[in-house]
Amino acid sequence: MAEFERINDEYGLDESPSETKKRLLPHYHGDIVRYLFLTSAILLILNLPVSKGPSLPLPLAIICMVILVISAGFTNRLKKAVVATDFIISVVGFFIAETYSVHIYKTTPFDGKDFFTYLAISVLLFFATYFSIRSIVRLFSAKSPS
Repeated sequence: MAEFERINDEYGLDESPSETKKRLLPHYHGDIVRYLFLTSAILLILNLPVSKGPSLPLPLAIICMVILVISAGFTNRLKKAVVATDFIISVVGFFIAETYSVHIYKTTPFDGKDFFTYLAISVLLFFATYFSIRSIVRLFSAKSPS
C-alpha cells in the first residue's frame, strides 16, 4: 500500500490503490492464475478419495496441492519473482497432470472420471501458464515509474 501512496504522491495522482495497480500493470493476470491454481488444487482434493485408477501417489498429490495453494496465496503483482515462480509451477503442474491423464487413458479400462479430472487440471494449468507468461512479459518489459 505504501508503494502506491508513494507513486501517487510522486506523480500527483489522486487514485485508489486498485486504480493505480490497474493503470500501472494493465496486463497483469495474477488474479486469474490464482483462481486457476486454487481450482486445480480443489479438483485434486475432490478426486483423491474417490479415485479408482492410478493417480498421483498420495504424498506427491498433497505436495502439489500445498504448492498450488501457497503459490496462489503469494501471487502479487509487485513481485516479479513470484510471477515467474507462478509460471514455473504452472508448467511443471501441467506436465504432471497431462502425463497422468495420458497414462490413465492408455493403461486402464476407460472409466472417464480420473482421466477427465486430470485432463481438466492440465487444461487449467495450461491456461495458468499462458496468463503467467503474459504477466511476465508485461512486468519484465514495463518501465518502472520510479
